[in-house]
Amino acid sequence: MSDYTTPVILSYPDPATTSYLEALLQSYELNVTIQTTETLEDLYALCPTFTDRFIVLCEQFWNESDASDLILSLAMSHPLGAFSIVSSGPVVDFLARDYSLPYIQGLEKGEEIVSIVSALAEDLRGKNLGAYQIRDFAGQSFMGQVYSALQPAIKRDVYLTIPYNNSSPELIESFRLRAAAQGRNSFPSIYAIYEESMVQDRHIISSEPIAGPSLFQFYLQSSTFDDRLLAKIIHTTAAALKHLHDSQIPHPRIKAQHITISERGVIKLHNTALPEGEEIPDPAEELRLLAEVSRAFLDPNTASEPRLVELLDYMDQGSVDLTTAIAIGNQIDIDLAPVKHVPERQRAKEAAKEVVKARQSFWLWAVIGGGAATAFLIFILIFVLNSFVIDQPGTDFLTQKRIPAGKVRIPKTNEMVDVGAFYLDEHEITIGQYEKFLKSTAREDPKKYLPPNYEYSKDNFIPRDWKKIITSVKRKKFYLGEKINRDTPIFNVDYADAYAFAKWAGKRLPTELEWMRAAAGDEHFKLPWGNKPDLTLANTGADRDKTKDGESPGSYDGYRGPAEVNKHSKTDVSPFGVKGMAGNISEWVELSKELGDPKGGDGAQRGGNHGYPVLVSNQKRLNYRKTTQQAWLGFRCASDSAVTAPRL
Repeated sequence: MSDYTTPVILSYPDPATTSYLEALLQSYELNVTIQTTETLEDLYALCPTFTDRFIVLCEQFWNESDASDLILSLAMSHPLGAFSIVSSGPVVDFLARDYSLPYIQGLEKGEEIVSIVSALAEDLRGKNLGAYQIRDFAGQSFMGQVYSALQPAIKRDVYLTIPYNNSSPELIESFRLRAAAQGRNSFPSIYAIYEESMVQDRHIISSEPIAGPSLFQFYLQSSTFDDRLLAKIIHTTAAALKHLHDSQIPHPRIKAQHITISERGVIKLHNTALPEGEEIPDPAEELRLLAEVSRAFLDPNTASEPRLVELLDYMDQGSVDLTTAIAIGNQIDIDLAPVKHVPERQRAKEAAKEVVKARQSFWLWAVIGGGAATAFLIFILIFVLNSFVIDQPGTDFLTQKRIPAGKVRIPKTNEMVDVGAFYLDEHEITIGQYEKFLKSTAREDPKKYLPPNYEYSKDNFIPRDWKKIITSVKRKKFYLGEKINRDTPIFNVDYADAYAFAKWAGKRLPTELEWMRAAAGDEHFKLPWGNKPDLTLANTGADRDKTKDGESPGSYDGYRGPAEVNKHSKTDVSPFGVKGMAGNISEWVELSKELGDPKGGDGAQRGGNHGYPVLVSNQKRLNYRKTTQQAWLGFRCASDSAVTAPRL
């Protein structure tokens, strides 16, 4: 292996950064060759071309967005690659403490950068390390390089985690403390730690080999799971979490990266135990996170097992503990197992007949057994129908507000631009209104509603996850942490969806300048109600989880997810009476050339939303591609004159 020249890929959007790093590495006597990419797409295409060891130094921030999860996914998919983030940005503010890849914050740290490249280039394959024969690269851990190996004396396959050869004494001590904590953490569905020791001046951890991809990798492949597998994931993971909490073992909050599934469907968790004194997460919060992870794998084209959906709702709400989640998940798993056909005994047949007789006797009693019993049954029936069966219609929010002509202040330049008078919907478009649009246009050619010269393919206007959304509406179930209904704003729609609805309704989307004019008013407010931030006035994501003060989710504005469009009508109100511009959902708008070209996307959105942790200024543009469909992104409509008879 020593004659092999290790390729180093420098993947940066800025050519100046690439040139600097290339010159830095060439100034040292490293046995490497250098290749460069300027896009993540090129990096994705390049990695599979290598058949032996390669190194990647990569920027974390692309188009002003954090790409650390994408980089981690690449590293997981290519164990021959040794990845490290080297960035000028605030790396430590974004990465979790147990992020699996080494990282350096600051391009000026030249010696540290060269040192990490040298460490990543180390190749122990084919060598013996004490009782172990090292075979191949198996991945990376934040504690070091991971190899597959054989322990010949007992014919056992293992994974060896070996700290990087440039690790500081502090890192080595952290490695040993973590290894000791994990060695004490023994549970059937958690990967076992066999040994932590010093061999030939190198610290090692010997552990059970990882048997399959993580849920994070399945998520990146847009995988879906059947209901039984999801139930199994829930009860297996919850059981492991209960073990950690019962044993008071510190550990990081559960993530999709921690849960693996083998080809045979065996579910196991990475051993994430931390040394004593570290934090132990709130079990209710971990159940909420497990529900969030599990929901990502529900098949949107198939109706899910109602008990599974209900369990996920309970986990979202904090209405179940770990023991209950284990029991319900396990029962669903058992009930959904393939039916084994066995001969039915005569005794079972007779028992079934007795059940039928008992039911008939009950209904006979209910009919003739007296007015009080009958009235009670009728009351229960009405309650059940109203709560669970009757499909409640939505409200048609048809009011428009006239926005008089006025001026808008352009951010940065403070230039004042004239905006003509127009009309804007008082409320955001709802699920119920969008449902009518879909039914009305189901048999029409979608091309007639597309924007002119639209550059993307589009054959329908169905929102992402629509089947699950409308099922949650009809069953009055939780979605995104809230019970949604037809008065909840539509979400998971892209720019073309919003444009098409507006055209169908005889309206259009507002321009950015129009939206800013309606939100800021004549006094050019930073927020619809004025210039003073107040998280209680609009539905934001500041309280989606527990707040910094330890208050429960939803404690600021009353909601963890989306609220009905009229729920903040007395607080989140613009100077012209437009509701919900600061929160609930962000809104698609038409680009205004006066504000310059978008950065990081080709579309524009305005306003805060239920997932964004802070209030968004009236002046701030959000930029995503026009094809983006997100759970916090919807719209409202505008028109040049009042639309008195919309198609709703």
